[in-house]
Amino acid sequence: MGQDFVVEDRGDGKGLGVYTLRPYIRGELITVVSGEIVDEHRLHSLQLTPDTHLYDPDFTGCLLHSCDPNAIIDPAKREVTALKDIEIGEAITVDYAHTEDRLVKQFACMCGSPNCRRWIKGRKEEITPEGRDYLARFKTG
Repeated sequence: MGQDFVVEDRGDGKGLGVYTLRPYIRGELITVVSGEIVDEHRLHSLQLTPDTHLYDPDFTGCLLHSCDPNAIIDPAKREVTALKDIEIGEAITVDYAHTEDRLVKQFACMCGSPNCRRWIKGRKEEITPEGRDYLARFKTG
């Protein structure tokens, strides 16, 4: 895995991300992830089932969020697969709402995609008051 990726902070405010050192084509298996199985969600964990999470702060936990991701994680197989072609040096991105019922902390999205939801939460939780205030800034008229 070390020859295909680098984990670094590129100073863009997004924090640590996983960046490719080689290209991937749509549908290609990027990697199989591993880590410690824990029974609670943590920062940098991946929800495998409602009651189990994969804690991997060194790789899986560094995959950046995008509302228009270039990869998807299959929690059952622990596989990361390219949803589209990924160029050398590009961040591997996933949609956190695809796998997480709840996030440790909701956050303002900086993905910049045309379909950006602007505030990211788990798929089974309500937007926090902070999120509602943030989103209210974007309402028109």
